[in-house]
Amino acid sequence: MANIQHEDAIMKMGMEYFRDTLLRILGVHYKYVDSGPTELVSLTVEKKYQDFTFLTTEDFYVHFEFQTTSGGTPDLRRFHAYEATMSYKTGKK
Repeated sequence: MANIQHEDAIMKMGMEYFRDTLLRILGVHYKYVDSGPTELVSLTVEKKYQDFTFLTTEDFYVHFEFQTTSGGTPDLRRFHAYEATMSYKTGKK
C-alpha cells in the first residue's frame, strides 16, 4: 500500500487556497506573488567527475574545475551539484 499522507495534502491545499487569511491569523503579514515548491526532489548525479578536490587542514574541501569551453550557468550549476553532494556525503564544507 502506498504511503499517502492525506493530512499533509489537505493542509497544503488549504494553505494554497486560504493563504492570505490563514497567514494573517498567524501574524504573518507579507504580500505573496506565488507559492514555491513544497516537495524536495532527490537528485542523483550520474557522473561526478570533478577535476580537482583537495581536503584542507581546516577540514573543508576546495574544488577546482578547468573548462576549455564556456558552459555558462548550466556548468556552474553542475559544479555546485558536485559540491553539494560531496558536502552532504562527507559532512564537510
